[in-house]
Amino acid sequence: MPQTQEAPAVTDAQDWRAEYAYTAGVQAFIYGFPYIHNAKLRHDWVTQARDTAVIPYAAVNQFWHAARLIDATYRDGG
Repeated sequence: MPQTQEAPAVTDAQDWRAEYAYTAGVQAFIYGFPYIHNAKLRHDWVTQARDTAVIPYAAVNQFWHAARLIDATYRDGG
């Protein structure tokens, strides 16, 4: 009769490492998301022309004045 090989049992050390890697990845995402999102937002404000009455279209370290307040349709953040 041929011998069947069973899958190796997951040890506590392997389970701990997988859980730690997952937790570290989630924490890195939570920590880094605002920095990446804000950089993308600044890039969009400078490179994409939009309604300049309510949405910034100016380079970094430049003043910009909104002619009117934005409403609930604005989805860029801020």
